This record gives sequence, C-alpha cells and structure tokens, in this order.
Amino acid sequence: MNNSEKPLMPEMTATGINESKISIIKGEIQDYATRINSIFGDMTTLVEESKNYFNCESGDLFRNHFLLLKENFSVVNQNILNYADDLTNVQLHYQKKNENAVSDLGMYRKETAQLVDTHSAYIEGKEEELL
Repeated sequence: MNNSEKPLMPEMTATGINESKISIIKGEIQDYATRINSIFGDMTTLVEESKNYFNCESGDLFRNHFLLLKENFSVVNQNILNYADDLTNVQLHYQKKNENAVSDLGMYRKETAQLVDTHSAYIEGKEEELL
C-alpha cells in the first residue's frame, strides 16, 4: 500500500473488534474515574473547611447531608471502573469465540481432507476395476 492509500477498515485484530480502540476507551474511563475521585476529594475538603466560616445549625445540617452523600462516592467511582471491566470481558468473549471458530475451522478442514482422500481412493479403486 502506498502512502496515498488509506485502509478501508480500521485496525482490527483477529477477534473482529477494534482492540486498540477498546484499550483507549478503557484508559479514558479509568482517567475519568481518577478525575471524578479527585473532584470528590476536593468537594470533601471544601465542605469540611466550611466549618471555619459556616459554623451554625444550617452549616451542620449541610455538612451532615454531604456526609450522607459522600458514602456514595466510592460506589459511583466503582461503577465507572466497572465499565472498563465490562469492556475487558467483551474483548475476552470475542477472543474466546474467535479461538473456538479457528479450532472448528481446523477440525472441518481435516474432516474435508479425509473425505477428499477417501473419495479419491474410492475413485482410484473403481478405475482399477474398470480396467
């Protein structure tokens, strides 16, 4: 292929899916989870520091409400990371399917070769009978 030609299909491996793109997406998901976790940390710091200037019953109510929400931060972060795990599982599933298909093709190829050999031997035997 010369430099002016572009491939018709995106780069794909034997699995039939774009594994390099899946790897990129998994990395992006993990980056987003890290960034979101950092934002959650910054929010926690800001709310805790609000004790210095928002020191009243409403401030305590605000901080207590935030503490209830904060319990969900790790769940949110884990759910995001689960998307990357799901992509890995999809990739592994396609790889396994591909391995099974290749194995099946090899088996069918051997069976076909045996049938051709058997047929050829049968034909050759019939020709000898005719002579």
